[in-house]
This record gives sequence, structure tokens and C-alpha cells, in this order.
Amino acid sequence: MAKARLASVSAEELKKEIVRRQRALPKLIAKRDELNCQIAELEALGAAKPTAKRGRKPGKRRARRTMRAARSGSLASALVEALKANGRLTVAQAVEAVRMAGYKSKSRNFQTIVGITLSQGKQFKRVKRGVYKLKA
Repeated sequence: MAKARLASVSAEELKKEIVRRQRALPKLIAKRDELNCQIAELEALGAAKPTAKRGRKPGKRRARRTMRAARSGSLASALVEALKANGRLTVAQAVEAVRMAGYKSKSRNFQTIVGITLSQGKQFKRVKRGVYKLKA
């Protein structure tokens, strides 16, 4: 049933609603008292207390992340060798040069990974959009 605006409800209908709610009040109070008793019983048993806490356990510390050095077979080192040989390369050319040099990757988005490595690597310099060279 849609709610009517209070201004559009007659005084007689308001009186009927008040009487209806007053009749329902004892049942609601009894229900509230029953639920309060059940809550008290549960608290006495200790079941109302939370058992699991979120977050890390006290005393445990997070491991600090450290930067790893580039290994001889890493993507960054393969890109350095490719840029030494060719000077400037686009990301697509760098992908081809690295693969031709024998670097293997099972990634479906290898070109994206190469682009990110070139843009974030300290030893690479962006010449223009999508073109990189080694820092001198």
C-alpha cells in the first residue's frame, strides 16, 4: 500500500491508525522482552562475543620489500643489450629484438610488459612517445 501524505489523511483515519497501533503494542512489547531474554542467555554462554578478528595477528610483522638486482637473464638486461646494438627502439621493435636475442616469455601481453619495463627502468630514457634509448 502506498504511503499517503499526512495532509491528505482525514482525522478519522488517523484515529483508526492510532487505535490499531495501540492494539499491536502489547504483542510487540512481549516479543521484545522475549528477544532480550534470548540475548541475555547467549551473552551468558559467551556466544555473543566475536570469535574471529580481521587483520594481521598481533606480533607478526610485514616483510619489507627490497629491490632485486637485475640478473643476467632478466628482461631489463635483455633490453639493455638490444638498445646497445640498435640505439633507439620503439616498444614493438624492442619486443622483436628481445625475442630474437633468445628471451622467452609465456605472457600474452608481453608488449605491455616491455613497455612498462622501458618506462620505469632507471637505465632507459624516453625520447618520444613509444621510443626509448639508453641513458648516456
